[in-house]
Amino acid sequence: MLSLRSGLRPSLRLNTPTKPSPILSQTLVLKSGRRQDQTTRLVRDVFLSECGHAQERSLLDQVLETAQQHDLWIADRNFCTLGFLFGLWMRKARFVIRQHGTLVGKPVGKPRFVGKTARGEKVYEQAVVLTHEGRERTV
Repeated sequence: MLSLRSGLRPSLRLNTPTKPSPILSQTLVLKSGRRQDQTTRLVRDVFLSECGHAQERSLLDQVLETAQQHDLWIADRNFCTLGFLFGLWMRKARFVIRQHGTLVGKPVGKPRFVGKTARGEKVYEQAVVLTHEGRERTV
C-alpha cells in the first residue's frame, strides 16, 4: 500500500510501501480553575491546529478570546507575549506567567532582594515597563 507520511506535502509521494502513520497536529487544553468547575474537574477549552509543528503561541489569539474578568492565568513562558499579556489586562484578568527570554521591558528602579532559593541562591525582583501598540504597563 502506498501512503503519505505525516509532514510531507501531498505532491511528495513515497515510492516504497509503508504503514499508514498519524497526521501531526497540535492540541492546547485549558483546565478550568473556576470554583464552579472544580467539582467536575472537566477540561474548560480545547484548541486545535492542523499543523503538528505549530507552537502554542500560534493558538493564543483563540485562547485569549476565552479570558474573562477576574480569571487567573497560570502558564509557562510560551504564553509570555506582549499581545497575550496586554490582552489579559484589557479583559481585566490576572496572570502568573514565567518570563520568556524574548520579552523585554524597561527596568524601573533597583532590583529588590526577596529571598533565596532552596539551594541558597539569591532571588531579586524588579519592576519593568512593557510597551505594546502604544500602551504601557508596569509589572
